Amino acid sequence: MKRAAKAMRRLATDQSYRKEHMLYLGKSLAMKDRLSLLLGAKDPEIAATYTDSDKLFVLDKARHVHDALCIMVNYTKANKCITWLRCCELSAGMNFNQYTGRTIMKWYLQAASRKTR
Repeated sequence: MKRAAKAMRRLATDQSYRKEHMLYLGKSLAMKDRLSLLLGAKDPEIAATYTDSDKLFVLDKARHVHDALCIMVNYTKANKCITWLRCCELSAGMNFNQYTGRTIMKWYLQAASRKTR
């Protein structure tokens, strides 16, 4: 019984983190705020080093990760099982398979590791 309660607490924590991340990405995508998504872009000197292609690429990454998070949140709300890899693959499919599911998975892990530092 304790294991089940612990698993449910972890699921709730993970789900709230996903929603928070999804809302942040959604807000940045809606405003097309590329600089808020780039590491160190608050510093004008660092921001000046980013090219237009860097800025477009970060929006692409954010869109794919946002879609994967939306899929995960929706499946969890519906009490359906789905793996994170499958969410990333579905996100890739929604965006014309420009990138693979594993690539999107790596992007999310990179972003999550930066947030925990």
